[in-house]
Amino acid sequence: MGCSELYDTYYKNDKETVDENEEIEADSPSNPYNGQELGEDPAICPVEGFEWRGRDAPGGRRGNWYNEENNETLHPDLNHEPLINPHWDYIGPGYPGARLYIDGTWENKK
Repeated sequence: MGCSELYDTYYKNDKETVDENEEIEADSPSNPYNGQELGEDPAICPVEGFEWRGRDAPGGRRGNWYNEENNETLHPDLNHEPLINPHWDYIGPGYPGARLYIDGTWENKK
């Protein structure tokens, strides 16, 4: 599935708030993107409309994939220290911070 299809399929403009301690299934209507579909290669654009911005090469620790049109960022955190599984950090309208896990679940950052 290409970036365009991922964007069309998984972007939701639902600003419903979620209990910050609740873990949500990937197909939840309030999930902005599906971490499983974003993939495990941080150097590849996860969703069409995003561009890499940062000091490091695409996918590096110092930078984010950024969508200027929707004011969203996706930061790959696929090598997080134990107790937090591999995920993408998401910030966007209605989401001050969320972890999109590679297994398809997600949670708001606390």
